[in-house]
Amino acid sequence: MTKQNKILSKFKTYEMPVLIENFHYSKSAFGVNEEGELVFFNARIAEKLEFNLGDIVSAKCIPNYEDKRSDVPWRCIFA
Repeated sequence: MTKQNKILSKFKTYEMPVLIENFHYSKSAFGVNEEGELVFFNARIAEKLEFNLGDIVSAKCIPNYEDKRSDVPWRCIFA
């Protein structure tokens, strides 16, 4: 990356505690935050952190993809 392509700002994330509630056959995970909203964790994150049902994790999240946001408002990008 050249200096001309330097990133000017960080991606805005929202930090929240999330209770892990479910796993998908694709090895991704789903949790719920304190407001009762669903949070998606991709398989890479779920496997790396070895989630178990009932775990509470501190997650940095962004709004989920627009076509999925009505069902699962958040997706985790770091935990």
